[in-house]
Parts: sequence; structure tokens; C-alpha cells
Amino acid sequence: MLTDTHAHLEMEAFREDLDEVVQRAQNQGVTTIITVGSTLEASEAAVKLAEKYECVYAAAGIHPHDAGGADAATLKTIRELLEHPRVVAVGEMGLDYHRDYSPREKQREVFREQIRIARDAELPIIVHSREAHPETLRILEEENAREVKGIMHCFSGDMKLAEKCIGMGLLVSFAGPLTYPNARKLQSVASSLHLDNTVVETDCPYLSPQAVRGKRNEPAYVLHVAQKLAELQGLTAEDVARITTLNVHRLLGVGEIEKEGQLAYRIRNSLYLNVTNECTNHCTFCMRFFTDYVKGHNLRLQRDPTVEELWEAIKNADGDYEEVVFCGLGEPTLRLEVVKELAKK
Repeated sequence: MLTDTHAHLEMEAFREDLDEVVQRAQNQGVTTIITVGSTLEASEAAVKLAEKYECVYAAAGIHPHDAGGADAATLKTIRELLEHPRVVAVGEMGLDYHRDYSPREKQREVFREQIRIARDAELPIIVHSREAHPETLRILEEENAREVKGIMHCFSGDMKLAEKCIGMGLLVSFAGPLTYPNARKLQSVASSLHLDNTVVETDCPYLSPQAVRGKRNEPAYVLHVAQKLAELQGLTAEDVARITTLNVHRLLGVGEIEKEGQLAYRIRNSLYLNVTNECTNHCTFCMRFFTDYVKGHNLRLQRDPTVEELWEAIKNADGDYEEVVFCGLGEPTLRLEVVKELAKK
């Protein structure tokens, strides 16, 4: 149930075998791919691909490399593309002071204008920032990017930058570089962040993960990023896939998520049992007042389950487990007799 939040399927690198590329992604459990425009032409091509493939959605925008050629007519057409139902974000936009392919003042101008376009369209943004983090943050702040939210694509900064991005309503996106042996600082950030603030991507055909370095990157390889993030967080790849896919759904409204409350659910190698949503305490920090989800699982119950219903859910929970945890959104010992009877079973 993985989501690749940043691909460039419209590029020449995929021209000959795109059907096979999409199929390989689906075979690896990648159920959703966001293909991201970097020029007007690429954005138009991204929309066409989103029309062709059910699992593909599009983002339309102008990359800072191409900001120099963007005029009013270009941005007007981007606005029109955003009306398409398969377009879920504006971007890739931002600043790139490493290459400087476009004048910096023009980059800043086009970046600001696209944030405003996103606000008008009520769509989130996909942000590119390379060797321009302070100014990227300043523009996001001045343009009140919190109103639109979005994704900080291919994150490469430190913990301080990550916290500032999250404070502005941006999800932090990790790509292939997270898997590189010398990426210890980035891995330290990834191990410390709450996964509710993260997503994964490939940025294909670029930035292939370590296990496939030297090969063309493609959406199927986002699994390598999820596996590394899971290792750093002490979770499983399935946990990371479920959590990040929920994050994408909350931001973009796409992707498959659990819609009904679960009675038995897996986190790491433990089987959790959702005994009740009730609690005699009212802790201000308790997640049940803010969300129905824990580690990507929907735990909101319509009523307390019976012993028989919980036992049936246990029998249907495939796999081997190291432990059973009585948990859920409430306090399980409020139903102590149920806990005791299940524990005996």
C-alpha cells in the first residue's frame, strides 16, 4: 500500500516501457504514483498520464530551473490545468541556487506566484529547495504557505529545517539519498521525526536507492526508501507504507486507507487488540481527541466489541507475532473481564 509522492513518468527515460514500469510498481504494492510536472509541457504530459493510468495522479507547476522562461501565459495555463480532476497539487516549484539555471530573482517571483495560484485553487504545493533553504522558508512564511500545506520534496536538510517545514504544514519527503551509506545526518533526521509528518518518493528517473545505484530509478524502487525509513524508525516496511499512505491521503485526498475501525491490527511484530475507545481520563495530549488513526490503522469503533468478535478478528489476523497487546484508542482495563477471557484463550 505504498505511495510514490514524486515521480517524473512523463520524461524521455520512460518513453519506451512505461506500461511495464507502472506494472512493476503495482507488483511491489505501489498503489498510487504522483507524477510531477516541471515545465508547462511536462505538466500537460503529466495530466495525460494521469488520465491513462488509474494509479497515477498529476501535479502541475514550473521547476525553478525553468522559471526564467515562465511568463503570464505560462502561469495562466498552469491555472487551467489545476481544474483537471486528476491534478492533486501545484509544483514542482521552489528555488535552486545550486544550478542557477534561471535568474534568482525570477525564481523567487515564479515561486511566489505559484503559491498564490495554489491558494486560489485550494491545492497543496510540492516544494523544491536546493542550497536555498533560508530563502525558501522566508518566501513560504511571507506567502502564508500554511494555508495551502504541501510536501518538502527530496528533503536534504537538518532537524531544524524539518521542524520549520512541519510547522508550515509541509510533509517531509524522503527519497533515494536516505539509503546512501554516507547519509548519516539525513538518516538521523529520519529516525527522529514522527512518521505522521513524512512521506516517501523516488524522484525517478533520478536518485536511485543504494540497492539499485547505477540503474534508472522508477516507482517500484520506492520500496527501498520505505524499508530504510522503517529500519531507522524500528518499524516494518508495511508500517511505513501504511502510515505514509495515510499522510498522502490526508493531504492530497488520494490513496487507499482503512475506512473502518480495526479490532485486531499489526504494528511491528505485535498483534494489537482494540478492546474499547472509552477512557476515564481526558489527557489533553491523547491522540483520540485529534485522530481516529494510530500508526496508520483506523481504530475508531462504533461500539465495544464482544469477546467472540475479538477472537474472530484474532483468528483472521494472518502472520506470526512476538506478543499480543491490549490497546486501541481507550483504556483496555475498563473491560478487564474481556481482557482476562481473551488472555486465557
